[in-house]
Amino acid sequence: MNNLELKYTEDHKSLVNYFDVVEWMRHTYTIFNSLYFDNLLPPDNRMIFEPIIKSVNYLGKAYNCNSGFVSVKDPMKIRLNFNYDIVELEWKNVLLHEMIHIWEYTLGYKGGHGKLFKHKMKEINKYGWGITCCYKNILEEVKTWR
Repeated sequence: MNNLELKYTEDHKSLVNYFDVVEWMRHTYTIFNSLYFDNLLPPDNRMIFEPIIKSVNYLGKAYNCNSGFVSVKDPMKIRLNFNYDIVELEWKNVLLHEMIHIWEYTLGYKGGHGKLFKHKMKEINKYGWGITCCYKNILEEVKTWR
């Protein structure tokens, strides 16, 4: 699946092509891991990719599935909330944002939007991406798009 094509059930409460979306997340993650993280992040088969479609106030979330110290061997998860109607390019920015958190965890940090995050974000944005620290402004914009 090269392009992100979201298909919903008739009542729009679940993704018809859930597994295609998971495969898009996995495939895109693998490419970005190679291009921007020198394959330091866990390989895609050590990651859990979860598309969600429910009303929550975030576009994406990344976290370690175990508490305490994080290592590349720990299972980690990236969730993208497809309840928002945004273009594929923006989903890639959101995925990259969450991957920076996975990178922080892999380096042994708790994660967050501090200096380490901002440094990596600026480094990746030099390639033309539009990663931001906070997507609240985007969420407000998305509401006006509908």
